[in-house]
Formats: sequence, structure tokens, C-alpha cells
Amino acid sequence: MENKFAYTDEVDKSFGLAGMAISLTVWDKHMMISNITLDAAEGESSISFGPEFFFSNNPRMSARIAWNELVKQYQMFIGMVVGNILCRKAVNKREKPGKQLSADIYALIEAEGRDLCALEDDEIDMIFAKTYDYLSDFFSDSRMAAAADRFASDLRLRRSMSAYDIDDELRSLRI
Repeated sequence: MENKFAYTDEVDKSFGLAGMAISLTVWDKHMMISNITLDAAEGESSISFGPEFFFSNNPRMSARIAWNELVKQYQMFIGMVVGNILCRKAVNKREKPGKQLSADIYALIEAEGRDLCALEDDEIDMIFAKTYDYLSDFFSDSRMAAAADRFASDLRLRRSMSAYDIDDELRSLRI
């Protein structure tokens, strides 16, 4: 099956990675990214995370607390997917996000909600809608779109950014 969200070129990829980093600022979690690069080899990820990004269950942690942490992680996952795609479509391509794009993104994330968090469809719908609507407004704001454009451009120039480079970039863009 063809991946309709596969990167088309380096510019598209830079906007996707910028969108992921920027979307994590919503939860003040962008420092969880340890590195982003445009030069990842085939089969390697273009974005790397520090150990604090990954959920680690503690035997002394109650099931409720563990589940809440998984749901938070799922929401960040949705945010990164939505941020990646919206930054590429709305900012780079200047396309207005529509119902079909929302449905296509939802199709990417819904199974994870059921498998990872044992969420019901209405819970997945609520988390997705809240995250999608917020990030859709966020990336359609002209100031944020300009910041995302500058971030993607800087990434293309640098080729790679560390956690500190990303933090400096986001701070300089006042995101």
C-alpha cells in the first residue's frame, strides 16, 4: 500500500521534522528530542528521542498512574504526527486542511490508541479532535507559519540539530 504521507523531497521532510519539534512545544516537551537530521540513512529515523521520552513502568506505580502516562504519551504521539503533516501541508504547501486530511491522519493514529492505551473509539476521537483542532489553528497562524518556515530552512542549512540547537531555534523564534 502506498504511503500518502511519505516525504516527497528534502524540503517536505524538513517541514515535517520542524512540525514535530514545534508541536512538542505545546506540551513543553521539545527537549525530549535528542537529535533531528535530514541525512538519516535508509531505514534509520530522522528524529531521535532521549530516554525520558519513553514510558518506563515502575512496579510501585499504580495501574491508573501508568495508564495516565500512556495516554499522555499517546497524545504527544498524535501531536507529532499531526504537527508533521500539518506543517508540511498547511505551511509548506499552503493547503487548507480539510476533512479528508483529518480523516487520513486519524486513520494513522487510531489503532495505536486502542493497542497502546486500550482506549475506546470515543476517547480516541476526543483526544484526536482536541489535538488536531489546536494544532490546525496553531499552524494556520501566520506568525507560527513563519516560525515553522524559518525552522525548516535552518534545518536544511544545518542538516542536523541537537536538542540544544532545537531549543535555541525555538527560543529564537519565540515559540
